[in-house]
Formats: sequence, structure tokens, C-alpha cells
Amino acid sequence: MLMWGWPIIKREIPEAELHIYYGWTKRDYSEKLIPWRQKMMELMEQPGVIEHGIVGHNQLMHEKSTSAIHYYGCAYEEIDCISLRESAMVGCVPVTTNYAAIKEKDYCIKVDGDPQVKETQEALAYRVVELLKNPQELGEIRGKIQESVKNEIWEQVAPLWLQNID
Repeated sequence: MLMWGWPIIKREIPEAELHIYYGWTKRDYSEKLIPWRQKMMELMEQPGVIEHGIVGHNQLMHEKSTSAIHYYGCAYEEIDCISLRESAMVGCVPVTTNYAAIKEKDYCIKVDGDPQVKETQEALAYRVVELLKNPQELGEIRGKIQESVKNEIWEQVAPLWLQNID
């Protein structure tokens, strides 16, 4: 996202900001990950990128509730993603790929492709730009996803699991 997508968004929408909430873990400081961490820190110095570090859940939810889009080009094979669900609940539209379990989430705007590939990250960025330049469409999507995500609660999901476990 930071390497291939953010430069596109910033070029197309100069006033755009990317707020990052990530708390570095002990694992991130391991010898093996030093080059990765250094690269990430360099990428977070791009114009418009604001790195907040780790914050409490209440503050994070407040920030999401005031944000237009949850830009999430994750390359991790998620089995679920609470963060995207929370964003959808508060009206922060998740824009992501159809990778792993995220493809099952109908409250996300998805771009096809492997998130490890530059072209997929670029397509994701262009979708973000398209939405930000069309606030009416973004507002309509926001309403739909907030309604859709209401169905993904434990009381709805647990019976489906039990039905498929037998």
C-alpha cells in the first residue's frame, strides 16, 4: 500500500491523508525484520502519511468514525478481520482486495487480485481515488455496508458454524 498505492492516491488527491495506527511489536525488532522495519519507517515518511503508533481501542474507533475509507491492501491470509468489521460498523468504508477470507465479506469494497502484486495495489489505490472523488457514491456505499455488517454478529454466525460442523 505505502510503496505502490499511496503515491497514486496522493498524486490524484493532494489533500489526502493516510493515518496509520500500528504498534511495533517485539517481533518487529528481531534481527530478521530490521530491513523490513526500516523500509516501512521510510515509507511512512511520505507526504500525507501520519503515523500514530498504537492507540487505545476507544480512540481507534473514534478515528475510524471520522474517516471516509479504511484503505486495507493486506497481504496476510486473514481468516477474519475484526478491524474491517469495526470500520464498516462506524461508516468507514473498507476498501480492500478479495484475498483470503475477506472475499466473503459483503461489507467491503473489493478489488480482484493478489495483494502482493504491484498491479493489484495500484488498482486498489485507483478505487480509493474513485470513491473519494465521488462523495455521493461513497455515501450510498456507506449506508449499504453499515446495514450489511449488522448481519455479521455472533447470534447470526454461530448457527451457521454449527450447521456446517456436523
